[in-house]
Amino acid sequence: MHAADLELFNTIAQSLFQAEQNEPVIRPIPAEDLHQALDLELPDAPSTPEQYAQALQQLILQTPRTTTRGFFNQLFGGRQSKAVIGDLLAALLNNSMYTYKVAGPMVGVEKTLLRKVSNLVGYGATAGG
Repeated sequence: MHAADLELFNTIAQSLFQAEQNEPVIRPIPAEDLHQALDLELPDAPSTPEQYAQALQQLILQTPRTTTRGFFNQLFGGRQSKAVIGDLLAALLNNSMYTYKVAGPMVGVEKTLLRKVSNLVGYGATAGG
């Protein structure tokens, strides 16, 4: 990952956090106005880094803020920062869980969690397969 990409992520994340505080619920863009409100076209020529950053930030800031307490729809319950870190690291690692060779110690984490949850719901020691 390039340092500039990480910096862009942090900039957009900070903009989103600020926007969530200032305006927890945004007015949705009507579906028929979406392409006029946001440039969603895929140009033939590559975007400059500045164009890319601007388009990405605009897209993020116009997306429904389902993590705020003011959003009451479906099953959204906010943002848990430790879970976000886990999601980000999982994407950064880009591992799969199908073999120990590609998952490494994550297999142990998975087995430990499954064992704990199995015990909590009463499945017992033989639930692991």
